[in-house]
Amino acid sequence: MLNKLEDLLPRTAVRLRNCPAAVQLMALRAAWREFCDRSDAWREDEVMDLVADQFAYTLPITWDAECRRVVAAFVRTAADVAAGRDGEQLDPSGYKMKDNGATAIITFDLAPASVAVVGGLLVRVALVPYADSIEPLPADRLNYGGAALVSGALAHLYQQKGKAWFDANLFEAESERFTRAIVQASRDADAQGKLGPICYRPPEFF
Repeated sequence: MLNKLEDLLPRTAVRLRNCPAAVQLMALRAAWREFCDRSDAWREDEVMDLVADQFAYTLPITWDAECRRVVAAFVRTAADVAAGRDGEQLDPSGYKMKDNGATAIITFDLAPASVAVVGGLLVRVALVPYADSIEPLPADRLNYGGAALVSGALAHLYQQKGKAWFDANLFEAESERFTRAIVQASRDADAQGKLGPICYRPPEFF
């Protein structure tokens, strides 16, 4: 059972020559960020109160991560909340998201509720960890993508020319494994439901 990225270090250490653990951990963090960014595999539910006569809501992200995409949004009645149901799903065309650092500003195009409902707005989001995130990762996601993160980290390190661990052939092999894992994770995520609008960010280069 994996609980933190450091738990993956034994898997990378045996594949690398004279590579400091701190460097390996940085590569694992980069791989985790890229994995989430390209696959939408890390998803969480954020709940807000539904306010009578209110159209726009500001969604606070409670994780040490940025909101990459609104996967789905649901309006719930008090009965839905009590029963633990998602409620009525909103059409993705009816809301927009604008990135604002740690906060996603989401505007809903819907009829305002006639009464307030505690926990009446359920927003399912895809998250991407910050490059310097230190908060513990969700164990289920880490265990799901652990093998992929090892390949991603190794690919990042094997391409570093001039280092003792540089290996062009191994870079190609691990990069291919990492890409395949991302594609599969993306398919798994897509199977969970229709994706909402994505939040654009300029591409990053490692």
